[in-house]
Amino acid sequence: MKMTVDASSSRYSSVREAAAAVSSTAPIASPLASSFVAPRGPHTRMYIDRPSFKAMSNAGGAPAASAAASAKALDMANECYKYSTPWNIYWVDTSVSHARASALGPLQKLNHFVGMTLICRKASAASVLNRNLRFSAQAFDFFPASWTLPKDQAELTRLMKAHKPPVLIVKPSKGSQGAGISICRSHEELQHVMQQNGRWAEGVAQMYIDRPLLLEGYKFDLRLYVLVTSCSPLRIHIYRDGLARLCTEKYQVVSSGEQLDLTAAAGIAAATSASDWRKRHLTNYAINKQHEDFTAGVDGAKRRLGHVFDTISREAGFDVDALWGDCQQLIVKTLIAVQPDLAHAYASCRPSHDAHPFSCFELLGFDLLIDQVRSPLMGLDCL
Repeated sequence: MKMTVDASSSRYSSVREAAAAVSSTAPIASPLASSFVAPRGPHTRMYIDRPSFKAMSNAGGAPAASAAASAKALDMANECYKYSTPWNIYWVDTSVSHARASALGPLQKLNHFVGMTLICRKASAASVLNRNLRFSAQAFDFFPASWTLPKDQAELTRLMKAHKPPVLIVKPSKGSQGAGISICRSHEELQHVMQQNGRWAEGVAQMYIDRPLLLEGYKFDLRLYVLVTSCSPLRIHIYRDGLARLCTEKYQVVSSGEQLDLTAAAGIAAATSASDWRKRHLTNYAINKQHEDFTAGVDGAKRRLGHVFDTISREAGFDVDALWGDCQQLIVKTLIAVQPDLAHAYASCRPSHDAHPFSCFELLGFDLLIDQVRSPLMGLDCL
């Protein structure tokens, strides 16, 4: 039995193409086709995502009516058809509300759990993991010391004014692709970053891991893909072959004399320079692909996880089976930490008989760094 997947509101062309490939019918041939899914059966019933409708209205593709009246009519139409729309899976890039999850009809699934942002946003992930660390320090020692901003700013200020302040990496809570990340070695640098990002902007500061495991002299991390199909009981599926992302310049330990561009806007744009500290310290693909020597593949800066495991096993005598087991434990513990919140949020917006099968699922990407003692660490990067 084929299914219909509505990914019209996704900003990723690959997602929209994949959805079209598995859908049972072709899109409607009209100027609004990108926001419709062709209906099953003789009756035309369509679901239009509100952000997509707003974008079409701005582009002049919507009926000639006031924006407010059109949006209200759209909401009423979607409310009428929420249990009979033709799609089976609704794919969105952003987090979902209780209302959207509550509106799911029979045989419809949503690609997000309500509340999963607790681990997908760095500041809330730090709070969740720190909370569990206080109860079980040994079980939750797989992430560097972390502080949320601006909540822990006073504690960080005392720490950075010490005689030998630590090196911190500061990230915006909702940031992606390396944008807004800074390395701070003094109280003055931390204050500068806070001012650049906005004094009350939410973010996270972590102890910087300055002795990572290197691959051919380059810093790298692992991207592992995880599918969550149920939150009560918790069901997790981990894809065996993920990615390894390498920096494009050989790693150097951060020194006190190194000049770092700490401007808030510096991210992908700053990485266009030939020599930039981000290409030595950040593994983000969006930054390193700007390097003139960037390549992907067996010997490039973006490799299959299986190939990297073979390399470190052969050349460094690495026990990759033990490493893989540690990675699995890290992922399981992270999701266990957030499971009570997920189960509560799901129960509040779905009927009790909806537990089997679940109406939501989540595809996550965990970014893990390996330190020199060969232990995987989570840098609070979970997509």
